Amino acid sequence: MNRGSVLAVDFPLRVDDSEVELRAAREAFTWGPQATWLLAGLFWLFFFFVRDIPDLARNTVLLALGATVLGALGLFYEIRRRKRRVALYPLGARLGCYHQGAFQYSFAPEEMVRVRTDFFDRLFVVLKMVLPFLMIAIILVVIIVDGAMSHPLPFKPLEILLLLYPLGFTVFALVAVIRAHFVLRFFWIPNGKRKTDRPAHFSREDLRKLDIACGPSCTLAS
Repeated sequence: MNRGSVLAVDFPLRVDDSEVELRAAREAFTWGPQATWLLAGLFWLFFFFVRDIPDLARNTVLLALGATVLGALGLFYEIRRRKRRVALYPLGARLGCYHQGAFQYSFAPEEMVRVRTDFFDRLFVVLKMVLPFLMIAIILVVIIVDGAMSHPLPFKPLEILLLLYPLGFTVFALVAVIRAHFVLRFFWIPNGKRKTDRPAHFSREDLRKLDIACGPSCTLAS
């Protein structure tokens, strides 16, 4: 990244983790891609119901494995992206952008563009993601509880694994969706070339630290 108009002498050349935790806003990440998790969960759930039909079960397993591989690639991408995350450190009326503790450039808080969602945007997220995840989780829990109450147990060890896998997958994805769309705040922030085109999520608690440091005119957490 290129340094901005504020010189490094104005901002500390480096900040340690304790300073970041005390004063800065660290970029937060969500886990994705959520659509692949949903697809993989659906495939594995479908496989459980058609496992006694060899041809259909075989094709379903191939699709489920493919979706799971895509999910694993998404996980690798997220881990790699997390290593590149930035922290915004306030100084006066400007924010310094730091990567791995090193100063990169600075910009004014008003250059950050908040992406706000209205009622219909959130309703769409609920209908498209939250409800399908909840329905899958409820179906799986009912199947597991019903099987656990039966004597003898109707499931073999592998079948139990095939139930627990999509259940864990679904709960994990549900938490990610809620965190991304209802908990964190999404912004476009300036990059090193002064273009406001870098996406970033921040927690409300971290944004409050910037508001306090930058003064009453700064309302990033609102």
